Amino acid sequence: MTTKQHHAILHLETIRYGRINVLQRLDDPTNFLLSHVSVDAGAESAEEFGDIRHRIINSRWLSSGDSAIAETAADGILDRYVDMPSIFTFALDVKDATIWTGSIIEIQSRVRQDTFGAVGSQIAQVIEARELPNGNFAYKAISI
Repeated sequence: MTTKQHHAILHLETIRYGRINVLQRLDDPTNFLLSHVSVDAGAESAEEFGDIRHRIINSRWLSSGDSAIAETAADGILDRYVDMPSIFTFALDVKDATIWTGSIIEIQSRVRQDTFGAVGSQIAQVIEARELPNGNFAYKAISI
C-alpha cells in the first residue's frame, strides 16, 4: 500500500548553529550566532503548492566554524522533502525478510506505474520493521 505524505513537504529549511551559551534554552533564537537558510522558491509559486512550509533546526552540535556542514545538511534535508514523499507498507515471509530498519530498498509493484504504464520502481528507506505473530515481517518505508 502507498500513501502520500502531504504534511512532509518542505519549501524552506533553516539551521541555526554556533550556540552562544550552552546553559540557555535550545529553542531561543537569540542564543545562536549563525543560521543557514535553504529555499525552494519554485515550490512556493501558485503553479505548485502556493504556500510556504518552513522548518527550523536549532543545532547544539555545530559550532560557528561548521558553516559547510550546516549548508550541506540544510540543502540535503530540503532536497529530500521538496517533493511529496510516499509511504510504502508491505509484508515479507521469513525466508525473504533480509532487510531491516535503515535499509535502502528498491520497490517494484504493478500498483506503481511509470508514465507509459509499465511497472515503475521507487527507491525507499525502511523506517519501521516488526515481526508479526505468524512469523512474517511487516515493513514501512519512505521514498527517497
